[in-house]
Amino acid sequence: MIIYSRFLHVLVLCTFFLPFFYTGCGGPSAEEKAKQEAQNQADSIAEATREMDSLVSLDSDTVETKIPLVNTNNIDTPAIENSFNENDADKSNNKEEYLSATLTKRYPFLKIFLNPEPNVYTGIGMGINALPYVFQFGTFLSLLFLIISLAGKFLEKSLVRINLFLEIIAAFFLYNAFILFDFSGEKLWGYWVALTSILLLILFDFYIWWQQRNNKFN
Repeated sequence: MIIYSRFLHVLVLCTFFLPFFYTGCGGPSAEEKAKQEAQNQADSIAEATREMDSLVSLDSDTVETKIPLVNTNNIDTPAIENSFNENDADKSNNKEEYLSATLTKRYPFLKIFLNPEPNVYTGIGMGINALPYVFQFGTFLSLLFLIISLAGKFLEKSLVRINLFLEIIAAFFLYNAFILFDFSGEKLWGYWVALTSILLLILFDFYIWWQQRNNKFN
């Protein structure tokens, strides 16, 4: 039975070569939005300048008008873009706060364990800080646990419960995985094939463990 489990396990790993995610549905980034806003502002200034030029040309025959015109060539678009980017960066820096720092503010007795000094974090603190980003690497973690489980099947046949536990963790991470740094992507058919294959592998290994358990007590 363990031979069939190994073969099925290898097939599950092969499903990771299938298309999992589509990232073409993502919206514009913050930098692109800032550039677009800067371009819109420059276009508005240019439009206002053209309207002013047309008014001056209409009244030039009757009234001597002296209006300083704006030279659109001197508009420093990169400077405008940089100001938008700096403002966005300042806002993100002000809003960003590590999870361990938030916990120590709410529960001060945790400070010595998580954040003993300003900008100083313990190992446990950094681990807690990484929790919000764990599922961004869900696909990688799922693949990693599957590889470890397969290695266990070749090294020691009696580790069925441990391998089964690792496969359950792999299924959990893959089920909760989303596209790295892209929250608006789409899960493709290969993702569902892989997830279904892992669940079948879990059921098969559970059956092996159940058979071994019954044989042991009989």
